[in-house]
Amino acid sequence: MDHVLDSRLPATPREVLPNVLHISHTGFSLTSGSSISVQLLGPVRAARGEREIGLGAARQRAVFAVLAVRANQVVSREDLVDGVWGDHPPASVAASVYTYVSGLRRALEPQRTGRAAPSVLVSTDAGYSLRLEPGHSDVEAFERHRQAALHLPPGRALAELDAALALWRGEALAGIPGPFAEAQRARLAELRLATVERRAELALELGRHAEVVAELTGLVARYPLREQARLLLMTALHRGGRTVEALEVYEDARRTVVEELGMDPGPALQELHQRILRGTPQRPAAPARELPPAPRVFGRDAELARLREVVSAVADGRGGCVWLEGEPGVGKSTLLTAVLADAAGRGCEVAWAAGDELGMRFPLRVVFDCLDVGMSSADPRRAALAEALLDPVRTGDPALTAIDGLLELVEQLCAEAPLVVVLDDLQWVDEASLLLWHRLTRLTRQLPLLLVAAARPVPRRGDVTRIRRAVLDAGGALVALEPLPEPVVAEVVAGQLGAAPSPALLRMVAQAGGNPLYTGELVDALVREGAVRVEGGTAELVGGEHEVPRSLGSAVARRLGFLSEPCLEVLRWGALLGTEFAVNDVAVVLGRPASELVAAVEEATAASVLVDAGANLTFRHPLLRHALYQGLPAALRPMLHRQAAEALAAAGAPVEAVAQQVAAGPPEADAWVVDWLAANALEVARRSPDLAIGLLRAPLDHCPEDEERLEPLTVQLVQLMLRTGRRPEAEARRVLARTRNPAYAAHMRYCLGYMYFVDGRVEAAGEVLRAAIDDDATPVVWRARLRPLYARVCREGNGDVVAAEANAREALRLAPDDPFTSALAHQVLWQVETVRRDHAAALEASARALASLDGEWKSILADLHLELLSERAGTLQNLDRHAEADECLRVARDLVGTGMAPGGVHIATALRDYWAGRWDHALAELDAVTQRLSKHGYHGLRERPPALLMHGVAALIEVKRDRVEVALEHLRAAAELPVLNAADREHSGFLLATRAYLVKRAGGGAEEVFMVLAALLDGTDHLDLRYQWVPNATRAAIDTGARELAERAYEVCAREAALERVPGRAAAALARVRGLVEDDPASVREAVAYYRATRRPVELADALEDLSVLLARSGDRAGAETAFREAVALFTDLGAARDVRRAQYRLNRYGLAGPPTAPRPTSGWPALTHWEREVAWLVGAERSNSDIADLLGLPHEVVRAIISRILEKTGHTSRSALGAEAAEHRAG
Repeated sequence: MDHVLDSRLPATPREVLPNVLHISHTGFSLTSGSSISVQLLGPVRAARGEREIGLGAARQRAVFAVLAVRANQVVSREDLVDGVWGDHPPASVAASVYTYVSGLRRALEPQRTGRAAPSVLVSTDAGYSLRLEPGHSDVEAFERHRQAALHLPPGRALAELDAALALWRGEALAGIPGPFAEAQRARLAELRLATVERRAELALELGRHAEVVAELTGLVARYPLREQARLLLMTALHRGGRTVEALEVYEDARRTVVEELGMDPGPALQELHQRILRGTPQRPAAPARELPPAPRVFGRDAELARLREVVSAVADGRGGCVWLEGEPGVGKSTLLTAVLADAAGRGCEVAWAAGDELGMRFPLRVVFDCLDVGMSSADPRRAALAEALLDPVRTGDPALTAIDGLLELVEQLCAEAPLVVVLDDLQWVDEASLLLWHRLTRLTRQLPLLLVAAARPVPRRGDVTRIRRAVLDAGGALVALEPLPEPVVAEVVAGQLGAAPSPALLRMVAQAGGNPLYTGELVDALVREGAVRVEGGTAELVGGEHEVPRSLGSAVARRLGFLSEPCLEVLRWGALLGTEFAVNDVAVVLGRPASELVAAVEEATAASVLVDAGANLTFRHPLLRHALYQGLPAALRPMLHRQAAEALAAAGAPVEAVAQQVAAGPPEADAWVVDWLAANALEVARRSPDLAIGLLRAPLDHCPEDEERLEPLTVQLVQLMLRTGRRPEAEARRVLARTRNPAYAAHMRYCLGYMYFVDGRVEAAGEVLRAAIDDDATPVVWRARLRPLYARVCREGNGDVVAAEANAREALRLAPDDPFTSALAHQVLWQVETVRRDHAAALEASARALASLDGEWKSILADLHLELLSERAGTLQNLDRHAEADECLRVARDLVGTGMAPGGVHIATALRDYWAGRWDHALAELDAVTQRLSKHGYHGLRERPPALLMHGVAALIEVKRDRVEVALEHLRAAAELPVLNAADREHSGFLLATRAYLVKRAGGGAEEVFMVLAALLDGTDHLDLRYQWVPNATRAAIDTGARELAERAYEVCAREAALERVPGRAAAALARVRGLVEDDPASVREAVAYYRATRRPVELADALEDLSVLLARSGDRAGAETAFREAVALFTDLGAARDVRRAQYRLNRYGLAGPPTAPRPTSGWPALTHWEREVAWLVGAERSNSDIADLLGLPHEVVRAIISRILEKTGHTSRSALGAEAAEHRAG
């Protein structure tokens, strides 16, 4: 629960609030305060606040419907009669209208006295009017969302239409009689259909074709003559590679239209049909970046052959990796240009970008450039991804969100054509891009994806070295470019001069050491100086002695010496801006019109210093930029960056561009820099949290005496450091020691208390929070906000549930209308009720917590919103409301798709999957989290409890599946996370259960097992449901004769069951334990019946095993065999080989189980579980990862994890090889 802080919506002057990631959501509810609200998009309903209003009989409801649809307008009595009764009203219709209006008034305003004038349903001379406040009709909300979508880019427009469609609860004005209702039903139904179709269009623009197929199929079935729905369905199928089905949709449309209307399909449908027949590309593709013409490559035949080999492989569908290295100027880029021309010619899409020093400050910028992810991209998927990632209200770790989005984009691109991704100058690439590269290397076995990294051999960063090792470990090719030998150098010079070089010229050129760029620069300099003469097909060196540049850098500087001063001035400022820059930006920092720079730019281009890069210019080689930059005096460079920053900011340049210049400026911040940081640091943090932290820290380190001016920056620094998992204790204390702002002081105490608490320093956390609460200077709203955190310290740190509840309720009393206080206080109450096993009350507390985050607070506290949803799913599971739990997690997954770091949702889903028997899914969910915990940074779980749970669930599944070494790896990883407080202990149940298995496996008895599980049997105030572990511990005790320990377990389980307000899982666990202790099959049958009825396969299998043993012991061999076979079948479906063997061993005592089954294979096709085979067969059917995710209803990262496990088990090195074997097994 890493609730960090954001200053966007202060509740008191200049204060900052706990904050998390953005999720846009707008809804409509009858519970809208004290005003009347109505729902018409379904059965007609009205409510005041939370109380629904009875609207009376059908005719009275019809009168209300007419008035509600035309709310705040005057409806004449004649219109009411026509709308409700039509052309044949009864003679007494006037009296009926009066009666119905009077009845509605009594219902709408029950407190109104007889003499008071009505204020809701009012009368005028012309008729009646129903007065509703804006936003209190779902029809109005529906239209508002539809109109908003017209003016938004695709991603946000889709969200608006989702919100619009979510308002519908069935047929509009359902059950309302009369001509008016019929006409409105038809009108609204048409609007709804148009909205569904527009939503599908937007989804197709975003490349989400698979998700709309089912909805459009149903739409076509209901409205077979609706051609727009047919057109969209054909498009979605075609783009998903289902061309035959798309053509079938057209043929069905043609038959239907001919039969029903006697005419052919419309022009749009016919045109699409012809495009599909012609084989028009399935998706609107972004225009390919134009690659430079293939250059002539000298002396690299072997390297060219090796690279063309991997290009040929990817063109045939087999991915791979290449690491290309060599000194600067040795020809890496030239070689790649030649090879990539081949790749483009073989139908591959090629993406290429190069790193640079200044660009390192912004995570993933080089990958964005490489994959053309930008708001102006012609490919709507890339534009939508850029829009989502650069959302101005997005918070949290942007790199996490971006990496997931980029991985999905790469999968989509690979589904269309083989993809070659090249990153040059990898030594200048940021850490997040390296992490993405590392994760992409794993996908090369699954996708037609070729990754090519080019880098210098020295100096090399540690993280780059790890990526190089990962590439080689993945079977990638290492291509090292050495200097050219002398005969090849002679070819290079001859190609440059058009004549064979003389021996004297070759001797001079030899001093370039075989470096092609150095050689070329040296020859070019000699030609410019008139030192080379071509006669008779030979290039001769003429004149006296010639100075040879001592290095490649000197040779490059020599080239620049030929340029005019105006040209050099433009180039120097361009070098300050980066390897790639816009002419307009140079004009801004020079304070001159861009038109005045044209001549200088043309000169630099003619001299091959600059080359065109689309809308920008780029240096032909990074060394040219480096020479210009280093040519500026070192003392002057920071001041020039500072000057550029202010000029760019004044011109309205992107915050990212300004931040890059501020970061390179002087460390001492002047007034302009401080003001700019105060206004823009959080915006910078959305793209680069580390850069923002560095920018904020620099003034504090270099201007400590200016404390008051820098105080707002320090507060922002604390919040950003907390958001990125750091512990800014010193910074918080610095503010606390000097501030005169009570809100800042309270805020910093909150941060300190939070830091102490999550680090296990419970006593220190309690002291600092208690002091802040008791301080009269603390604003009331902050005293309220501090109490829920103090309540957590009381419960999780000290086990004091009573104090936790008291503090939560006091917080609600102090600030009942503060959403942050309300949400966290109700979250504490959820914990309290869960500890007390009153799951119904816990569910109510969860609902109130979620209701607190209304409107914009769902954006401000989006990570808390996600956390509350996960907790609610757990409570629903405890109440055996499994479908609702799954839906709750689905909603949370949707929020993750908007940018929330997904670790907690993955783990909550894995926990749900464990108990639901979906162990393959659980492991895949956990694998997705593990990828984020790699050593390459920019990810990870920031608190111990979720990580302990993650390792525990994975370890227990693996040990049950006989993968003991993998289980031990998880135990070792968990052992590095110290158990410091109650929250840690509450998340350790799976770990303890795994250790108990391993103790038993090592020959330990029940006493040793109970020593491991002792933590679960002590104390009473646990969120963890201890009773889920007690039955198996009881079984172990009884099987080894430790009756005393079994009795102790029985007592623990009895206490847990007694806490349940409604008998449920604890009562079932107690029945099972009682049956084991008392040797009573009937009690265990109760547990079996409960687990069967509530669809709990894991617990059902264990209980059936126990039942079979008890029945065998009692002499009921037939019953024992039946229970045993069902238990083994369930264990087998789970892949729980160890449980199967245990059950067989126990039944063998009674001569029932037969010989032990052989262990399940650990490699090859037989090692695959049922779910893994399903995925493998889909791979064999040439389904993409996106298609598999859509078909199975799984997240993309889970599908990637499952396929990785399949490849590991089968030993295949490519997706195509796996697909071939899967197809063979399917056919067999």
